[in-house]
Parts: sequence; structure tokens; C-alpha cells
Amino acid sequence: MGAGVELARGGADAVVQREATRRVGMAPSAAYRHFADRRELLDAVCPAIQAKQAVAMKEGLAWSAVHGPAMLLIDGTLRGKDGAGVYDVGQRLIYMAERGL
Repeated sequence: MGAGVELARGGADAVVQREATRRVGMAPSAAYRHFADRRELLDAVCPAIQAKQAVAMKEGLAWSAVHGPAMLLIDGTLRGKDGAGVYDVGQRLIYMAERGL
């Protein structure tokens, strides 16, 4: 199953039984003991991928809610600054982040 999830990073067409079994060190025919065909493998892999995507989306939304407004402020603040100015802003942000501000 894990091999199928990894293969899915290349899209649905990349999820094939022969490659999944090769990645886990099994004979190509071994996959058919678990999945009748490629469709069954995809059906098993899809919920795992959807769960991973849901977690990533929740983490992304949480990050955006906390950091998104700050990023908008930083973008405006950094426009036109030289390297030293950017460094200074970065140091202030680190200071704030370390103190939970």
C-alpha cells in the first residue's frame, strides 16, 4: 500500500502493480494476491492519498491563518529595502516568533 501511495505522486497512471511490487521487493505476481487488478490497487490507494491531502490542507490552512497576514505585512515592508534592511526585518521577526508574539 505504501508503495502505491508513493507511486501516486507521479499521478494515477504511475500506480501500477509491477512497480509497486518491485519497490517492496516482491515478485510481480504477488500483487495479485492482494489486488485483483490495477483498479483495485488504485481504489485502495485513493483513500490513503486523500487522507494525506486533507492533513496537508489543514496544516496549510492553519499556517495561513497564523502567518498569512504577517506575510502580507512583510511583503510591503521589504519592498525597496537593501540586503541589510531585509536582514534587520528578518531578525525582528525571529525575535517576535521566539517570544510567541
